[in-house]
Amino acid sequence: MTTAARDHAGEPKPWTGAVESLGACPVCGSRRRHLAFSRLRDVVFQVAGGTWTMHRCEACETLYLDPRPTPESIIAAYQDYYTHAAGEQISLAGPTGLVGRLRNDYLGWKLGYSLPRRHPAGRWILRMMPVRRRRYERLIRHLPRPELGARILDVGCGNGEFLARLREIGWDVFGFEVDPEAVAATRALGIPVVDGALGRALAHGPYHVVTSSHVLEHVHDPINFLETCRSLLAPSGRLWMATPNIESVGFRRYGAHWMGLDCPRHLVLFSRRSLALALERAGFSDGHAVAGLGFYGMLAESFALHRRLTHRTSAPVRRMVEEAAGSALMWAVKDWGEELIATASA
Repeated sequence: MTTAARDHAGEPKPWTGAVESLGACPVCGSRRRHLAFSRLRDVVFQVAGGTWTMHRCEACETLYLDPRPTPESIIAAYQDYYTHAAGEQISLAGPTGLVGRLRNDYLGWKLGYSLPRRHPAGRWILRMMPVRRRRYERLIRHLPRPELGARILDVGCGNGEFLARLREIGWDVFGFEVDPEAVAATRALGIPVVDGALGRALAHGPYHVVTSSHVLEHVHDPINFLETCRSLLAPSGRLWMATPNIESVGFRRYGAHWMGLDCPRHLVLFSRRSLALALERAGFSDGHAVAGLGFYGMLAESFALHRRLTHRTSAPVRRMVEEAAGSALMWAVKDWGEELIATASA
């Protein structure tokens, strides 16, 4: 069903940058498609003009923007973005309070890390709290304790908060980022960062692990991007990647008001099937995609966006209920998580 995002504040300002047309799926190349959304607008950050059209590939299920900003013009859509914000500063090396100590015990038991100030009940308590433990594992991207000297590259490292966390627990960390403000923030933490072309990161490589959280949906050529990530890995190295899930409960619930659409910054959006296909086409072996819960608050943000665009009050209690109900559904229905988490071997 065709859906238009509706914000009754008036017509959007036009997009003044260059655009390019595809006519075919950027994942599988098929020209068979149908219209998924029309007249989409930048309703999340409200910095990009224009209205946009999203198609669904009938061969592999991928959603993609067409036409779309060119690689040169899309920078105008990033005037205000997450990578400009300060980091979360969640430290595993210095947990505060009982919750942090329980978390450290669970992660130490589950993934083998020697974390300080662990409360020995953590592994037992969190076994009974599946949603919370999955979010704790996501905090370090499900990575087991590294061997001495193991190198990790985070592609799209943002402000460096994830790499700073990994450095605390034994990883040799490196970043890649194209946002100059984010590059400066990461370097201020003492973390080496490569900018420009992703291939330049090989100067510090190869890497035992390459991670990339919510970057793939922003790139114009996802297959080429994945091929470059594979070239950066050492033999038997591993890829970890997260991207929005178009089979999620949030997408089903909010449609054009789902935060995961975020046009025109999100150019390509995946199902489990299409993400596995992209990994295969990029030359990865044993590529595997599963649905994850995503960041805490993702559903609540979609709820708030939906309320704003339909001119309703914020309804904080209902927002909490929707987040809780959505988390329960994501746990109960394995394909309905807000993000896809892919792993693969070089």
